[in-house]
Amino acid sequence: TNNRFCPEGLLAARAPALSENAAHPVARLSPLEVLPAAGRFGLLVTEEDCNPETLGLDRPPEAVLGAIATNLRSPLPVGKPARDFADGAVKDGLERASRSFDVDASLSNSDDWGEMLLDWASRHRLNTIATAYAPLGPVAELLADAKNKLASNGISLIRLQRLYDGVTWPHSRRGFFRLKKEIPSILDTLGLGADRDRQKAS
Repeated sequence: TNNRFCPEGLLAARAPALSENAAHPVARLSPLEVLPAAGRFGLLVTEEDCNPETLGLDRPPEAVLGAIATNLRSPLPVGKPARDFADGAVKDGLERASRSFDVDASLSNSDDWGEMLLDWASRHRLNTIATAYAPLGPVAELLADAKNKLASNGISLIRLQRLYDGVTWPHSRRGFFRLKKEIPSILDTLGLGADRDRQKAS
């Protein structure tokens, strides 16, 4: 806030809880999507997930593209530090993806992801665009809109989930403790149970 608000003498002594009429039911994760066994695909890196080299791709993409959605995170103007942080995070993810997959990577600042991805796919002759799964928020909304436009042009948009995400997210409904109880079985599912047992023994 650039020191516009000084809390001394301005904080309320009592702060009643906010309430709203809308109920927000727990939503299930989208069904697991997998990359097609053949065909040319590109990898999209967004600010929701800047660790593309850990997505478990079975082959390298033809190209990598980064996209930013920070300006849509608020109905008010988004501050420069937030925009710079997201920009830097995506650029860092692009550099690592470029090194890991030995392909070219570029960054787009377009707000029209449907048109942007369609143009990118056309230039690289892609059948599929793969990206990390974003459950909610501006990136998820932009991807949902773009998916329809791409599909009408014969291009698939695949949202990938890591095994780790798939086994932890269903338990992350209220706070940490529900997830904490599931950690042993999660470690077993991830093949890390033996490591846990060895650490206990030592």
